[in-house]
This record gives sequence, C-alpha cells and structure tokens, in this order.
Amino acid sequence: MSHEVKKKNPIEGILTEVRKVVVGYPEMTEKVCYTLFAPGGHVLLEAVWGLAKSVTANAFGRAIKDATWARFQMTPDMMPADIKGNRIYNRELSRYEIVRGPVFNNIVLADEINRTTPQTQSALLEPMAENSVSIAGQTFRVPELFCVLATQNPRQSEGTYPLPEPQLDRFLFKIDMGYVSEEDEERLLLNQVILKGTDPFQEIVPQVSVDEILAYRKLIGKTYVSPAARKYMLALVRGTRPGDKHFDAIVERTGEEGIIYRDSIEIGAGPRALQALMAASQIRAFHMGKNYVLPEHIQYIYKDVIRHRLFLHQKAILRKTTTPDKLIATALKGIPLLTTDEREYAPPA
Repeated sequence: MSHEVKKKNPIEGILTEVRKVVVGYPEMTEKVCYTLFAPGGHVLLEAVWGLAKSVTANAFGRAIKDATWARFQMTPDMMPADIKGNRIYNRELSRYEIVRGPVFNNIVLADEINRTTPQTQSALLEPMAENSVSIAGQTFRVPELFCVLATQNPRQSEGTYPLPEPQLDRFLFKIDMGYVSEEDEERLLLNQVILKGTDPFQEIVPQVSVDEILAYRKLIGKTYVSPAARKYMLALVRGTRPGDKHFDAIVERTGEEGIIYRDSIEIGAGPRALQALMAASQIRAFHMGKNYVLPEHIQYIYKDVIRHRLFLHQKAILRKTTTPDKLIATALKGIPLLTTDEREYAPPA
C-alpha cells in the first residue's frame, strides 16, 4: 500500500494516535481498531494484569472525535444494574427516574469480565446483540457506535467464571495478548521516565469523528467479495465442524496433525463466525488499500475470529495435546485456495 493511500486511511489515522501511548502490540491495536468499523464489533482480550488494556481503551476513546468511553471493573459482587443503570427515586421531584449506567458510551472497557457472575455478565449480552438496554421494563438505545472491549484472565486463574458460548460468539475477535518484546519494554521504561507527572494522552489528536466512522462502515460494507473468496471463507468455517465434508478433507490432507484435529474438536464455529470473517476481511482489505478481498486478508484475521468459537473435547483439554491456535493452523493448512490468480478476486471489469 502506498504511503499516500495509507496516510489518508482513517484506520491508519486512528492507529497513529493510539500508538503514541500504547507501546508494542501492533496487531492487537490494529484488530481493536477494526472492531470500530464493524457493526456489532466487540473484542475480547485475554491477558494477565498490567498489559495496557485500560490504556488501549482510553487511547481509542481519545483518538475519535466526540467519542465517549467508560471502564468498569468486573468483580464477584457486581450487579447487572451497575452496568446497565437503574430506576431511582428522586426525592426532590417525588418521582422515579432512570439513571443510565456506563454501558451508554461508545467504547466500554469491561475489565476482567470473567471475574463476575454469569448473571452480571449477561447484562452485556443485550447491548452487544441488539444495541439496546432494558431497565425497569423500558428499552433504551446505546450509541450506534458501540464497542465492548472486554478483558479476561486466563481460565486457570482462581475465582473466574468462564463466559458461556452464546456470549463468546458475540465477540468479533478474541485476541490472546502475550508480553511485549524486550525492545518495546525498554521503550516503555523510557516513556515512564519522560512522561512521569504528565498526562500520557495529551499528545493524542482526534483524527476521525464518530459520524465519519459510521459513514466508513457503509463504504467498507461495499468492498467486493468474489465467489472464490466466499467459497474459501465457507470452507474455512465449515471445516471446523465435525462431520462436515470440509472437516474430513482437512483431516485427510494434514496427516498426523489431522488426526489430532479430528480427535480434539467437539463443536466448531457457527454461522455468526462466517459473517464475522467476511466483515473483518472487508475491513482488512480496506485498511490495505484494496476494494476487494484477497485470501491474505482472510488468513490475517481468521485466527482471531475462530479462536473463541472452537470448543474442544474434555480429554484434549485435560491431556493438553493441542490448543485452538494449533488447530486453526491445521485448518489453514488443510483448506487449499481455489485460485492464486488475483484477478479472480477482483470486481468484474
């Protein structure tokens, strides 16, 4: 992609500002940014504490003109009303009023979402799925640009409640964050010295407005997806489902890896994964300066779309014979491209 095209791209404009304060994690910041340009786009970050999750949400909130953001810490004693809001009696006016909760913001950081109970977790399901919230029998709309950036501790951490499958399926991406590189951590130390006593976000200059992002969503939705690209996506998603012909083909083509693949997956990705894969591929193509989707765009985001939608047999989990990421790599290896000719993916002349 040329420098000029990249410079004009709204995704790149937002990322340039966010990366002034978020050190490292180039792919993570990219994919969090992609969720803003996808209707119903939400992202789940799995990470231990101290890896700049709150900083990331704050930075994205400040990099968008007119955007609001909120953070709430999910704890075992948290109630749904702490997220949605509640009906409160106003003594001065002698009437009940609806007090809206932090979910009524553009970017919402639900920190350590799996530390709170399933009842409280479910308070996020309605706004994530329907862009609305029910309080005391009334329904209220959340902003049209609404993104949940949720974090969770690794499942082996004490005092956690695993997210139910329907809620996991509402996230466009699940990103596993490791530690930054040694070079990036050294940069982090340098910034700590330079920014001590100052606002680390003061250098961020908003580049794109909320309304502009909503307009770009419509433009990105028109990105061309060829029959060849659609068939590739279908094979990749259906190939995660035991009993499907694409699943069997992956097993046959990948040898010993295929045997592990066959014996490990209990439930594969559903139809929403296919919709997510297409939407995210269109955003990736747009970011790369293309008006049509290429296999490389699909492959780039496939792992983060599928990772949380694969459910393994208990024996595979207990024996630690594989991981979702290894299985995803096997799927990519076992589904060949229909064609490598880029002209087959471009719009008709």
